[in-house]
Formats: sequence, C-alpha cells, structure tokens
Amino acid sequence: MDTNKMREQFEAAYTAYCERLGWKTYTAFHMLSEVYVKESTELAWQMWRASREAVVVDLPARKGESTRGNGFNEALAECRAAIEAQGLKVEQ
Repeated sequence: MDTNKMREQFEAAYTAYCERLGWKTYTAFHMLSEVYVKESTELAWQMWRASREAVVVDLPARKGESTRGNGFNEALAECRAAIEAQGLKVEQ
C-alpha cells in the first residue's frame, strides 16, 4: 500500500470538500513528525486510512508455472500493482 499516493488522494479530496463548504485549507496540511498539526485534519486522515484498509480485493489463485500460467500470473501481478497503487489491499 503506497501511503504517499493515499495521502495525496486524501489531501485532494479534503481540499475539494473544504472548498465546497467555503473553508480555507492553508494550514490544514502542516505536519509535525508525520502527523497533521491540525487535529481535525489528522482525524480525517486516520478515518480515510481506516476506510482504505477495510477494503481488500481477493484475486484468483496463481496458476502453475506453465507457459499458459505465466501469462496469467503476470496479469495478476499487474492487477495487484494497480490496485495497491490506489492504496487498497490485495489478498493472496
């Protein structure tokens, strides 16, 4: 799970939400030791992470190492990488 990618997505979503409400976000993303200084932002970040960690994608099992199975396994690896790049977990 790529935390930096997930953090970028969170900050973009948080900013869009605040803009819809007419709130300023100029101090929302200040950090100290990997923690947002603004308590409401840190709480929202922790909830965002928990919601992402709760989603787990179950991929089919890998095939045997035959010529046919290798292509399938490579496709699974690509799917896994794409899903994990979005900050989601993959089983198997």
